[in-house]
Amino acid sequence: QLRPDCVILRDTLPDMSAMEILAAVLTSDELPPCPFVVLTQNGCPHSGRDFLRAGAQDYIGREWITPQGLTRSIENAAERWALARKLIERNYKLIESEKQFRVIFASAAIGIARVELDGSFAVVNDAFCRIHGYSKDEMLTQTIQQVTHPEDLAADMAFMQELLNGGRTNYTLEKRKIRKDGVTIWANHSVSLDRHSDGTPYQFISA
Repeated sequence: QLRPDCVILRDTLPDMSAMEILAAVLTSDELPPCPFVVLTQNGCPHSGRDFLRAGAQDYIGREWITPQGLTRSIENAAERWALARKLIERNYKLIESEKQFRVIFASAAIGIARVELDGSFAVVNDAFCRIHGYSKDEMLTQTIQQVTHPEDLAADMAFMQELLNGGRTNYTLEKRKIRKDGVTIWANHSVSLDRHSDGTPYQFISA
């Protein structure tokens, strides 16, 4: 099946408008199968920005069309379409990666938690809850500070601050934890810091 390199639409056609065509080709995807350029004219009920929002990659006024202008519009549309396609593929890979992470996270034999910067638990797996003797809902009401033995808390907080300051990327600490039933247990506590794309701290990952 052949796919055109680019589709050039008039804003109004005998049977369908450009807006209706764009709506039809976008019903099953976030992007049309190829770049679309709309030729607009004075008196059209839709602006060029309307066509861009509807899924077209570029538009050009019919009264200003020149061979060079049309070529440039097609090239712009192709570049925008290719970039959008890359972004969609990247997002799809991120979604699939996140799904795999969730499966591994939930089924891991070791306790794993995502911890907010203030020490409260954001996400915990079943093993983490079993170690501490809490249900998942109960665990999410606790903090690192509450489940860490008071004599080990200062060292743990100092290491976490080093992560925030960029002084280290991770740390491992053998420390005592306090279970829900009050029993103190020893555990190897490994922590790293997840950051936003701009480098600012997001959450701690504790295992």
